[in-house]
Amino acid sequence: MKSHISTISLNKLKSMLPKEGMQKIADEMKVHVSSVSRTLNGKNPSKEEEVVDIALRIIEEAQQRKKELEDRIKKLSV
Repeated sequence: MKSHISTISLNKLKSMLPKEGMQKIADEMKVHVSSVSRTLNGKNPSKEEEVVDIALRIIEEAQQRKKELEDRIKKLSV
């Protein structure tokens, strides 16, 4: 079965996840990490939309947290 989202996009998403990202997705979906991994490798399109939505949220939260920390550090330098 062919993935709806390109393998390149799924690989990019996977590489942007924080270290514990796949485990967080698995915990939220109540599935095994291997199921999340297969989905991000384009081999489980039935769960693709949900995995991608959660992954994007996790990445956005991590980026926001990083920005907040950087802003706090800048305030200390002034």
